[in-house]
This record gives sequence, structure tokens and C-alpha cells, in this order.
Amino acid sequence: MRLVVFNEGRLGCQLDDGSIVDLLLYAPGEVRLRAPLPSLASRIAMAGANFYDHTAGVLSMMRGVEATPEDVRRAVERGEMPPWGFWKFAKNVIGPEEPIIYPSAQGDWTMRWRWRRS
Repeated sequence: MRLVVFNEGRLGCQLDDGSIVDLLLYAPGEVRLRAPLPSLASRIAMAGANFYDHTAGVLSMMRGVEATPEDVRRAVERGEMPPWGFWKFAKNVIGPEEPIIYPSAQGDWTMRWRWRRS
């Protein structure tokens, strides 16, 4: 495979079988990169790297139980506490160079629910 110039200066790639594939090249600013999503109806499964820290803080705050991230890790390993994650809707994902729009502080609340296994 090698780069070639063909058809009056167009850039292409000549494959091992001799065929030439046209390369599309754009100048900066001619194209806009977007988030690579299959559709806006998609959901993305997310899991936080800070799961143990976050869960230990929630247990301390909501249940009054002093727990360390290490306590939570051991409870998950023993099957006493299921690991969990959350869904992100594709419409909330933005591409590079797109502005981050923060919600207003008034009347915009996020609630997290944790379902216990019976």
C-alpha cells in the first residue's frame, strides 16, 4: 500500500492489488467532528471509576453507616452489594469542541435511585 497522486493531482492510496482508493482530505474548519453515536435514541451504559468512593460516601450520608471504599469493595466481592452504573442518553453526549451547557441552579435537580436486590 502506498500514497499516489492520480486524476490531475488527487491524492489516493494504491492497494496491494493495484487498485486506487480516493482519499478525502479536508482543510481545518471545513468539517465538524461530532460524537460517534449510532442514533439519538441510543442509551449508553456507564460505570463510574469512583464507584467505591461514591458508595461509601452515600452510605455514610444517607444511612449513617461509616463505610470506607475498601468496605464497599469487599461487600461487592462477597455479593452483599451489587455493583451499579447508570444510563446516559445519547442526546446528552456532545462532540469535541462543542460547548458544555450547564443546567440552571434553580429547579433543576438530579435524583439517583439505587435498587436493592431482594
